[in-house]
Amino acid sequence: MNHEARSYQQFRPVYPEGLFSDLLPRGGTPVPQILDLACGTGQSTASIATHLAHAKLGASLSACDPDPEMIATAQAEAPELAHWIVAPAEKLPYSDAQFDAVVILSAYHWFDRSRADSEILRVLKPGGRLLIAEYQFPVAPALPELNAWVRRSFNTTWKFPDQKPRGRLRDLTGSLLTHPRVRSAHWERIPMEQTLTPAELTGLLSSQARFIAHQRTLDDDSARAQHLEDTLVEATRFMPEGAAKFDFRLTRVLAHLH
Repeated sequence: MNHEARSYQQFRPVYPEGLFSDLLPRGGTPVPQILDLACGTGQSTASIATHLAHAKLGASLSACDPDPEMIATAQAEAPELAHWIVAPAEKLPYSDAQFDAVVILSAYHWFDRSRADSEILRVLKPGGRLLIAEYQFPVAPALPELNAWVRRSFNTTWKFPDQKPRGRLRDLTGSLLTHPRVRSAHWERIPMEQTLTPAELTGLLSSQARFIAHQRTLDDDSARAQHLEDTLVEATRFMPEGAAKFDFRLTRVLAHLH
């Protein structure tokens, strides 16, 4: 398992069940088909499955990601949870109008959007639903100095070469959500909070693309391990109580299609 897949599996959070309310259209097929697009190591897929189980909704889950290591990790963790496939959003190996719902969590900003949008709309049934959501890196409301350190580190030390701002999800999804097939789109904030220790915060940091990119610039495994330890020391310094509540600032848009 590569570092990215391992850190995703260990430290990326599951999503709250409220995120998936009204995901399935009423009066759909007897066994609705749901696609978790860019599923990573399956936290999003597991979150969808938990919601379906608690809501007593039967559905068939498919999940894809372009990274073979991510899919291998997800499949090893829960082989029966979904039909796992290695595939990019820009070239989906699914039939036209196959899915009642498509879910994209914390991934849409990575897509080649003009190509991915066409594929997303192609595989969605008439009357289907599209859920796109992203969280920001969490902030601890009671620890402004910690938040400032994380923000400063992301924008200076852990920064891609020629990095450009991600942009707002509303702006990124503008072309997709104004497509003629989209009947309506509803935006809302979904509560998502979690209490983290310094070690858990450091683990979450280590799963971020910017942190991983910085790790790759270091000379060897020893230097990378030292950088991780230094990050833990800093996180601990800013968290005198040993744990803190973090707000992930989760936003979703649920689109209904013609």
